[in-house]
Amino acid sequence: MKTILLILMIANLPVSGADRISPKAEPLSPEETSTWITRIKHQVEIEKSIVIRGLSSDNVSFQIDCVKYLAKHGTVKDIHYLIDLLSDLARVDGGKLPVRGMHTVRFWANIALISITQTSYDYRWDDSILNRENSILLWQQHWNLNKPKEKPQQN
Repeated sequence: MKTILLILMIANLPVSGADRISPKAEPLSPEETSTWITRIKHQVEIEKSIVIRGLSSDNVSFQIDCVKYLAKHGTVKDIHYLIDLLSDLARVDGGKLPVRGMHTVRFWANIALISITQTSYDYRWDDSILNRENSILLWQQHWNLNKPKEKPQQN
């Protein structure tokens, strides 16, 4: 019975990327990544669009560095990109960190969101999928209520 319930719960979870709230950014090419990797890792101030494009990198370590960059330099305008990353399953194996989850994109996305908003909605990177999804829904509601208002176009 527990197995059937678990399968039903998983079947009803959103497919990764299906409930995306941020626009899809064009990933950096490998050449662009190598150009920016050191500057982002060392938190040198750069154009935010480069960092946003780095969030969809195939290089997970670089992706994590981009999220860490937003933890320090991000604003309310960046929240929706970070919310989308709370569902990310990418991880870096190896390294000596005090907490294993520190090697995941979602761990650092949560840190960045807390840094920018001073709230957490009880999201835990290592929680069950169901609990993470519930927290992500709260984050999405937060974004819908707090996202910057678009200025009307002037003719």
